[in-house]
Amino acid sequence: MEKTLRNEAFERFLTAARSWHDPHDVLDGDYLVDPPKDDFGYFNTPANSLTFLAMGVDGVHTAMLKLDGQVRDDSPVVYVSPMDSDAQWTILAPTFVDFLADGCAVSRQEIVDLLATVASDPTTTIKFLQSNFDGERLFDDARVERLNRRYLPCIEKKDEYKEMEARWLKGEYDEAPE
Repeated sequence: MEKTLRNEAFERFLTAARSWHDPHDVLDGDYLVDPPKDDFGYFNTPANSLTFLAMGVDGVHTAMLKLDGQVRDDSPVVYVSPMDSDAQWTILAPTFVDFLADGCAVSRQEIVDLLATVASDPTTTIKFLQSNFDGERLFDDARVERLNRRYLPCIEKKDEYKEMEARWLKGEYDEAPE
C-alpha cells in the first residue's frame, strides 16, 4: 500500500482511526478496512481501487480510485454494491476531503483543519466524525448523477468483470452480471 498511497488527508484519517479504541466504530457504523485493500475480493470492485470501509452486508464497501496507479489527494471516492445490478458503483465524492466534509455537512476547510490536529489530538477528530458523519447525505440523486457522469469513466474494470460483461452482451445471461 505504501507505494500507492499519496493522500495526506487519508493518511491522517487512518492515523486517527487506528488510535481509537474501536477502529470499526468511526464512520456511520461502517467497518474500517485496515490496512486498506487493493483487492476486496469482489469481481466488480474496481481494479484501480483501495477499499477502506465495509458495511458488513452484501459485500458493500467504499474505496478510493487510484489515478495513475496512486491514491492521491484528487482521487474520487466510490461506493461499491456488489449485489446491486443497477448501481454497482456510485461516486460519493470527488476527493476524500469532500467525502468527509459532505458526510459531516461542513466545509472542506473545516475537515482540513480537523485533520491537521490528528498528530496532537486524534480523539477530537474521531469524536467529531462519529458525531457528524452521516453517509446518507452523500446519496442525493442529483449530486450522485453529476459525480457519476464525471468520475465513473475513471473506474477500471477487472478482467473477470469484463469477461462476464462480454458474455452478457452476447446473450449468455438473462440479466446483467451481478
